[in-house]
Amino acid sequence: MKVTDLIPIGSLSAVLNSNDLVSFKPNRNFIDEFLDISDVFVVFTDDRVRYLTIEQVLNKNNKILLKFIEDEVFDEIAESTGVKLMLDPETASKYDYDFFNYEGMKVVFEDKTFGKVVDSFYNSQYMIFNAVDGNGNEIMIPNVEAYISKIDFENRVIYTNSVDLLKDI
Repeated sequence: MKVTDLIPIGSLSAVLNSNDLVSFKPNRNFIDEFLDISDVFVVFTDDRVRYLTIEQVLNKNNKILLKFIEDEVFDEIAESTGVKLMLDPETASKYDYDFFNYEGMKVVFEDKTFGKVVDSFYNSQYMIFNAVDGNGNEIMIPNVEAYISKIDFENRVIYTNSVDLLKDI
């Protein structure tokens, strides 16, 4: 399995205290059921990967804190930025397979349907939607706040902030 096969669900940053707790910031594709998973991948910006086991999950003041059994990783996370918490696709798909099936979702810009998602994939940081407009033009849309304002899973609609900016990418 390659790093690009893994599904990012959030980022980590160290919380300096005696309990070796790590602060977890969920991505937009995060669902609460993921907190039940104990075996995860931690990926550093230099593509080093650690397979870790979550020992404890705390929810304090709307912040999620994680403690790993492998406590030696705490210092490694504390010294790094951009550390991602990821799942393998098989594990993620057990929780809600349709959640990851973006194909066919409408892409809407300024209350008008721009096109439909024909494919999606994860790079090492976030999901990319490959959308096609009515003229057959393809646009890659990264699932980041600068481009995606909202994803309505129930109605299968992705709302984008700017089609013009995306065409320039």
